[in-house]
Amino acid sequence: TKMTPLYIEWDPASGTRETLIQSVKEGIAAFKAEYTAYFERNKNEGDVMFEAAPRVILIPGIGMFNTGKSRANAQVSGALYHRAIAVMRGATALGSFVSLSENESYNVEYWPLELYKLTLAPAETEFSRKI
Repeated sequence: TKMTPLYIEWDPASGTRETLIQSVKEGIAAFKAEYTAYFERNKNEGDVMFEAAPRVILIPGIGMFNTGKSRANAQVSGALYHRAIAVMRGATALGSFVSLSENESYNVEYWPLELYKLTLAPAETEFSRKI
């Protein structure tokens, strides 16, 4: 799901379709730039950056959108984010929630065993990343 979701500042009561589209485009560009900077700050020798696009997009009054190279991958992102929300809610009920540091998050995302697991995934289909 990446370290953070992309949160789009948008008011459904006063926003228009055009302002939403513009906000999403600007948000994705900013997210990609920040993800690239995050990678550069934390990379280890030999690391290759993943696609910088957000996996979870939150828009007030509309909901959560999930992305991925396929519908199945997008659904996994959604399920993992819902699980993260449940963990945050539970931790807050017991005291407080403390997230991983940026570097800890990076080390989980780019963990060699996780990277190896990704190489075992089936090849992408013809329309992957196009719909």
